[in-house]
This record gives sequence, C-alpha cells and structure tokens, in this order.
Amino acid sequence: TLHLSAAEPGLYCSISIPTLVRDDNTGFYAPSPFPATVTVHNLGGVVSDSLYAELEIPPDLEYVLPDSPAGYRKLMNQALLPPGQQSTVQWMLRPRRAEMHNRVVPIRSVVPQGTDRSTHCSVALTLPPWRNPAFSTTLQQSAGRVFCSGESVTLAADTGFADYLWSTGEKDRSITVTESGTYYCTVWNAMGRLGRSDTVVAVKHPLPQPMLMVFGQLPLCFGDSLQLTPGGDFVEYQWNTGETESILTVKSAGTYFVHVTDANGCMGYSDTLVVTMLPPPVKPVITREGDLLRTGMYPQYQWYRDGQPVPGATADSLVLRETGSYTVLVTGDNGCTNSSEPLVVAVLGMESLHASAFEFSLYPNPAYGEVLLRVDLPSAGMLHIALVDMLGRQVRIVERRTSSGTVHEIIDLEGLAPGMYLLRLSTDSRHTSRTMMLLHE
Repeated sequence: TLHLSAAEPGLYCSISIPTLVRDDNTGFYAPSPFPATVTVHNLGGVVSDSLYAELEIPPDLEYVLPDSPAGYRKLMNQALLPPGQQSTVQWMLRPRRAEMHNRVVPIRSVVPQGTDRSTHCSVALTLPPWRNPAFSTTLQQSAGRVFCSGESVTLAADTGFADYLWSTGEKDRSITVTESGTYYCTVWNAMGRLGRSDTVVAVKHPLPQPMLMVFGQLPLCFGDSLQLTPGGDFVEYQWNTGETESILTVKSAGTYFVHVTDANGCMGYSDTLVVTMLPPPVKPVITREGDLLRTGMYPQYQWYRDGQPVPGATADSLVLRETGSYTVLVTGDNGCTNSSEPLVVAVLGMESLHASAFEFSLYPNPAYGEVLLRVDLPSAGMLHIALVDMLGRQVRIVERRTSSGTVHEIIDLEGLAPGMYLLRLSTDSRHTSRTMMLLHE
C-alpha cells in the first residue's frame, strides 16, 4: 500500500519494499534484512539541489549495516535533480522479532524541499504471524504449582533472551503467581526468532476458615465442662492449650482457639472464644428432724435417693418414706448447681430428737376435717406450726406468740388430699415433729 502526498508542486516521493514471508528453515522472515528504497521525482520546472531524505521506522524494525545504528538521513544519489528526472536512496532494515499475530507497521519518509516545506510518503509493511515457535524453552519455578491463598510461586524463563512476553502481559524474565491459572512465556532470541515455553497450570487453594462450635452451657459453671470443635474435616489440629485432638474439653475459664491444617496443606485459625466461669451456690447441708429432711434456702431443689431423683421432690424439705442414701441438688440464682454430701437413713419412724423438750398430742390421729393440737410449752415465745406433705411442701402454717403452759390449736384440714403428713412444731430454741394420717370423711 503506497500513500503519496506533496507539500507543494515540484518534488514527489515513493517508498518500495519487498513482501516478507515466514521462513521455516531459519525460523524468521525472508528476506531479512530487506531494502527500503525511496524514489524522489522532480516534476517541477527548476533544478532541486542539496537533495536528501529521512526515513522514519517504528520500534518493530531496526536499521542494519551499513545503516545501523542510526542512519535515518541520507543524501540522494544525485545531489542536483533536474526537472523530469528521479533519484533514489536505499536503507537496509530488518524486523526486530517474529510476531505472534499479524501486524502492519508503517514506514515513512520525509524529503525536505526548501527551508520550510517537505515532501512525505509512506508505505505499510505487513509482518505475518509466526504460529509455530522456532524453538522451545522450559520454565523454572520456585515452589510447587499448588499453593495456598496468601502464598505465591515464582515462574522464570531461561536467561539469555532478548525479549520476554508472558501470557499475563508481563515482560520481565520472571513473574510472581498468586492466582490459579495457566501460564506460559513467549521469548525472542537475539536474532528475533520466536520461542515458546512449556505451560504451567497453577492451583491456589483457599485457607480453611474453622468456626468453633460449642457443646455445653456458656457461661461455664464451676465443676462443669463443655466441648469445643472447629467442625470440618481437617488433618491436623493445634489448640492454643497444646492439645492436638479435634475436640477440646474445657473445664476452666480462659481464651480458646485452634490452628488447623486441611488436606491441601493450607492452614487457618478459628475464631476466638472467651469462656467465663460462674461460682456455684453454697454447698447445701442436710439436717434430719425425725422423718423429715431439710436443707437451706435456694431457688431450686431436687432430692435424690441412692443416686436417683425422687419424683416431685423439689422443695427445701423431704418427708422420709424409705431408707437409703439421700442427697439434694440445689440451683443458685446464676443457674449453677451444687450437691450435698449424702445422708444415710437406716431407720424410719423416728420422732424428733428434741421431742423431750416439750410434749404435744394430736387428736384424732388419723384425722378427717380437722385436728386438735395440744402442746405443753416450758416458756413463753413464738410458736411455729407447719403441716408438711410427703413432697416436703408446707400446706398449713400457723404462727402465734404464746405464754408458758398448755396451748391448744385447731388445724383446719379441709381441701387437703388424704395421705401421710408431718406436723412440725418449733419455738425459738426447740423443735419437734410427728406424723399424722388424713383420711376421707
């Protein structure tokens, strides 16, 4: 393709170049080098003197001997060019390297004409693509092709080449790979011949992100335990406490996390769990009053006999109906529990050990709608009377201030279920109890 233009009448120029083709024997273009000839025509009516031309080439081309390294300006063959004649000048050029894709590059010439005018001409040179590399090279790598997120691998082509072009567009001899992908490098030797490296497939695995799962109650009550696990299927576990199992049993307050390694060798940290410890309620103590067991005041209770919970026994006292080993489990305001020491009951039907402190009688016993209580008090004071069912619940309560001597009190039994009851009497310093049977009327 030839483009001609003239700044003024007189001189016209043209550029001629050969067609370049691929030469599979040399692995480069032919001809190489090739001539670029500029022809100047004097179409005016006067002689042109001091005639010279300048050749402008793109970076894809280079001058070769005898025109290298920078012989872009030359005198024409004829310094004086009469009207109707032409003169030529020639440069020797070569492509810098074989191209991977079809490429068209411009060649431009400028012929000065006077002090402020010039004649321009240009031509387009087509560099056909080089689809088959002339030689191959092998990539070097700093580490394995499989890596974890946050890591990288360095790929490097062999040394000694003039130019490098990676599949990523980078042009250095080596690149740092941080993502999964397919990587290769195109290289050019000093003669411009094109070579291709092998292809490397890099795989990046994500880091594991374990999340702690809690099996148990938080906050942790003193004496209790919970279990932590990061979930997932990992090959290695390293807890901050030093344990290496997949499940960690926690029995104390503290900060806990785990470092895991998955099947790909990638490592990750779990979230951090802060475990706090709540104190237990005061250890309960069981006291016995005849066939009644009692303990202190707590929000919740559960009585046990021989290690098994007594059904419905959730009050602060328990009426004994069987011998055995008794304990009570109490729950505090914070939800934590504590258990008493066992109390062994070997004999039933015992009256209070303090019964001799004062005497009392019940009539009738068994009773129906009411019962008459007669009690002899050795001194004046506050008398507390409580009727307790077999689950330890106080179903009737009477409190009165009395003088010393005999006291009578009628206790209403209406609305109570038939069964065995315990009548408990106490003063400021003494107490006693006795069983009573309530029948249907």
